[in-house]
Amino acid sequence: MKRVLLIVAVGSLVVAASADGKGLRWVELCGPSDCRRTPGRQIEGDVLIFPPWVMSGAPDDPPARAGRWLQVRVASARSRQIMRSVVMPGIGYAGGDQGGGYGFVWERLGREARATYRRLGRGIEPYPAATAPDIAATSFAATGSAMRPVALTVAATVDRIVTGLRG
Repeated sequence: MKRVLLIVAVGSLVVAASADGKGLRWVELCGPSDCRRTPGRQIEGDVLIFPPWVMSGAPDDPPARAGRWLQVRVASARSRQIMRSVVMPGIGYAGGDQGGGYGFVWERLGREARATYRRLGRGIEPYPAATAPDIAATSFAATGSAMRPVALTVAATVDRIVTGLRG
């Protein structure tokens, strides 16, 4: 069992390291009338969170209120998949839905991720807060871990293991 956890931990760290701008073809932020696509090489080293695919730990509860928002689309260099999320840089949240009936997954953005999104979205008029995706969607804390997608459970477990090893 310990060996399996170690393999999962190492594998997740490799995936997380490549998500911080490395291995991305492009990131696109869109408002109602304008989009801006940034090549992946221009964001290498920047912190980029786009739930539920790339997160820093377990999901957070949804924001208490809606904020002006931008649509986020991310293309991986290793896959044809386009990952979609939303970001509310003004209130510091990003969220997305991976399907499967789990609803939106939210994460509060740290200072670095918030700064990355503000820079990438500079000059793009955001969507009005009234049109924000459903922020009242059931959070994982309310539904319990049995409903949580396996990828998020593994990511949260690895985060706890790595934090334990550091401290």
